Amino acid sequence: MLFFEVGCTHRVQAEAFLKDQGVHTLNVTEYGTLDTIMNGVSAGLGVSLLPRSSVTKAERRGEVAVLSLPDPYRRLEVGFVHSRSEHRSGALDALVQMMTKQGPEQ
Repeated sequence: MLFFEVGCTHRVQAEAFLKDQGVHTLNVTEYGTLDTIMNGVSAGLGVSLLPRSSVTKAERRGEVAVLSLPDPYRRLEVGFVHSRSEHRSGALDALVQMMTKQGPEQ
């Protein structure tokens, strides 16, 4: 498995899926960039769990094969993170307001 460091949400999802399938020991190699992970996967060094949007071009070029995980493992909660500084742009204020109408600001 090729992943970012511990704490990566995709890694957590992959580990949960594999554990539920009876795989309790993983050989994990950690990398610091998405490009390094993608190059490792396309070179055959391992597999990874990444957002589909991150692998679409490589899939179209035939460099990688993409499979979807079954529900509930295919959905990841994503949060929007911003500084709590007093100096927010008008665009950021508008985006935060739009997002908080859909759910609580964390």
